[in-house]
Amino acid sequence: AEGSVELLIQWYHNPTRHAKELDAKARREKKAADDAKRQAAQAARDEEEARRRAEEEAKRKKALEDAERRRKAREAAEAKRKAEDAERLRLLAEERERQRLEDERRKAEEAERARLAREAAARKKAEEEARRKHAADLAAEENARRLAEQKSRDDEDARRRR
Repeated sequence: AEGSVELLIQWYHNPTRHAKELDAKARREKKAADDAKRQAAQAARDEEEARRRAEEEAKRKKALEDAERRRKAREAAEAKRKAEDAERLRLLAEERERQRLEDERRKAEEAERARLAREAAARKKAEEEARRKHAADLAAEENARRLAEQKSRDDEDARRRR
């Protein structure tokens, strides 16, 4: 133990010890300063990386929102186009139905006119037939009367001759 105390005393009174301690302290401080610089640089890099990621996330989010807005605009335009097509088809169907009904009405009127014309022609034919028959009856009566007159004249002539 005495030897170790002596060693301690020698060490304590060693003139280079103080310089070595100062060098060690300077190295520790320089290492601490370098560590602090490295940590500050790493923190700055981490902060820059976080900012870059945030910007990328913001850009990605904006791109998604833009894409969603464009999709909704496309869907709205498509829905509008479909609605316009449906309206156009509905109007076309209504117009065709109107034309069909008009054609049916016109055909019915033509059929009615044709029926009336046939009835009128049939009446006219019947009247003409009745006139012809009446004329034939009159002619037959006239012939019968003439024949009767001729016969009575012939009978009278025959009676006179007897």
